Amino acid sequence: MHQIDISGYKKLQYASCIEELSPDEFEFMFRLYLMQQQGEIDIDYFRFMLTVKLLGIKKTVKYYTMSPENRELVNDNINRLVETIDSFYEHAEEDGKLVKKLNLKWIKQMLPSIGKLIGPADALTNCTIYEYKEALSHYSQYVATNYEIHLNHLIATLYRPTVRFYTVRKWFGQILSDPRQPFNAKSNPIKITERANKINALPKHLKLAVLLWFGNCVDFIATGKPTIDGIEMDFSILFSKKTDSDNTPAGIGLMGVIYSLAESSVFGNAEQTGNTNLYDVLVRLYQLKLELDALKAKNNKHNDKD
Repeated sequence: MHQIDISGYKKLQYASCIEELSPDEFEFMFRLYLMQQQGEIDIDYFRFMLTVKLLGIKKTVKYYTMSPENRELVNDNINRLVETIDSFYEHAEEDGKLVKKLNLKWIKQMLPSIGKLIGPADALTNCTIYEYKEALSHYSQYVATNYEIHLNHLIATLYRPTVRFYTVRKWFGQILSDPRQPFNAKSNPIKITERANKINALPKHLKLAVLLWFGNCVDFIATGKPTIDGIEMDFSILFSKKTDSDNTPAGIGLMGVIYSLAESSVFGNAEQTGNTNLYDVLVRLYQLKLELDALKAKNNKHNDKD
């Protein structure tokens, strides 16, 4: 968080990166970002308005009744604070040149709800493997075709109504790892399509935010190093660089994974496996990969001796 001291009597704290924004600030930033991408505003206006929003600055009657000199002084002070927005940017190379780009890599859930629909937790930690498979399919189809229907179905898959009597259940102390209605192979496709049709009317900046966030989560799962039960795991060893018939950046056919694990009865049958938490499945695959690599290393060592 940024912290500034105004005239020694007031301290202000405000976000220094995306994951420190409030949901309202996050939505405002993405509205500005989309406007900038569409050429409606330039980067200077984007940075100025984001600074004003984060600092909670409002133009009151007092501002408009100031002398031109004082108004200019106020604007100069704000412009100096705009420089702190550099913390939202990163340097990247484009066409051999070093450029400054808005850092849009975040996995924290910044839009926990959209209207009455509830979204998944940070980094998709409360998603099932079946839900992830379906969401990834819609994501891949949208990236490939740019057809809005696929983006709508992606959001309809991730964002769902709360489970029935959720408030009552909480009142009686029942803890639910996921407040959303279940999504599985038995989910009514008509209901999902109806939800996707309603989502079609959502503001474009919200849909863009969900799209980028899901893509970040996919990258995190494939290349990041999540810590589970105090142990850092490198899931990248599970993934190849090539995609497969399921369009999975993971390089693994998710339906094949579900059926393979179902055969081993680790998580139950195919339906039960599909309803298993995504990270539980990844941890099991991670364990199997380590065991397989250890076995290969042992066999290679034995063959070298021979």
